[in-house]
Amino acid sequence: MSEGIAGLRLLPWTDPAGKPAYTPDGNPAGLIAQMADDVERQQITRASAVLSDVVELLRTTKDAPRLINEPSRIVLTAACEALANVLRVAVSRGMRLPGYDRDEIPESEWTWPPRSSPSGDGPAESGSG
Repeated sequence: MSEGIAGLRLLPWTDPAGKPAYTPDGNPAGLIAQMADDVERQQITRASAVLSDVVELLRTTKDAPRLINEPSRIVLTAACEALANVLRVAVSRGMRLPGYDRDEIPESEWTWPPRSSPSGDGPAESGSG
């Protein structure tokens, strides 16, 4: 992993050239920091929604191989696992910040395998996790 730039916060967007954007880290209550916090919350919420949608797709097409073939199912299942891990890291880091609302993103939206199914039917096992 690359190191961050001391005293700077990596922003959740890029500059016009597509390079990483930074802001001084000394003012966490500043306008740019607040905007970045809002965008990060939106990104985490969107990632949770996408994860939930793909898990549901895998669940509902489990017995319909014409809709999702096995190689695609394996890749999608691995992608879900990776996304859930990244969301767990993001939520974990967010929990360490003052003012974090633990209920903002329910645990069921960033855990793997998903626990939200009452029947226990998760996505097809891929053997990749």
